[in-house]
Amino acid sequence: EYGHAMHVWDLRSGKHVQQLDVGDEHQMVLELRPAHDPRKQYGFVGVVVSVEDLSASVWHWYLEDGEWKIRKAITIPAEPADAELLPPLLQGFGAVPPLVTDINLSLDDRYLYVSCWGTGDFLQYDVSDPFDPKLTGKVRLGGIASRAEHPASGPLKGGPQMVEVSRDGKRVYVSNS
Repeated sequence: EYGHAMHVWDLRSGKHVQQLDVGDEHQMVLELRPAHDPRKQYGFVGVVVSVEDLSASVWHWYLEDGEWKIRKAITIPAEPADAELLPPLLQGFGAVPPLVTDINLSLDDRYLYVSCWGTGDFLQYDVSDPFDPKLTGKVRLGGIASRAEHPASGPLKGGPQMVEVSRDGKRVYVSNS
């Protein structure tokens, strides 16, 4: 029970405006990323894991008719894996959860980058239309079961974790923790 809601605050008055609950099954609402354009009143938030199916998700929050709303925009399913490759906690599930640990939005608000530490996937979505994200790129680095190799250093135990997009939008940096 690590939290399944995000909270909207009015910073001028210091008052809590609204709670946006994503449901008890979605745990660890982390890494809130608002649009960079100040005229756009929306953003994205990553959710680490669903206790129902081990999936991860990214939610789109937005202002509509004066009320804040939130909806699931992206679901990233758990990946089947040989139990022998999994830590004891996951062996009974026979799957690796994606475990979204960070997200980042490009400065032009066009691309959303998603770090899936569990599977090792680093995903790029075109969010030009934030109501209809489209997967446009995927790189695998590490992962709990796959331990995909980095070309320069060999197998990685961790996966992509923290992500930062360069100010010119030409580079993306990740740590693998």
